[in-house]
Amino acid sequence: MSVVNRILKDAVIGPSAENLFRIARALNLPPIDVFRLAGADALETRADLETFLRSEYGLPDNAINQINAIISRHARKGDAS
Repeated sequence: MSVVNRILKDAVIGPSAENLFRIARALNLPPIDVFRLAGADALETRADLETFLRSEYGLPDNAINQINAIISRHARKGDAS
């Protein structure tokens, strides 16, 4: 049985963000809707964010690295904005 079939039949606990993004793209659905249906309300890690940015926006590694640098700078400052 494929990973997609197992996810759709609730046979996978905590499917990966990458698989959820692939399902969303294949079904032409907003990824956030697929995440919610799978019981994952938000991106939980920076790796999930990177997967989202690559999958949804096709961002290259250098753009992802710049975004991570911005996040790190703000996290060190304790800046929530």
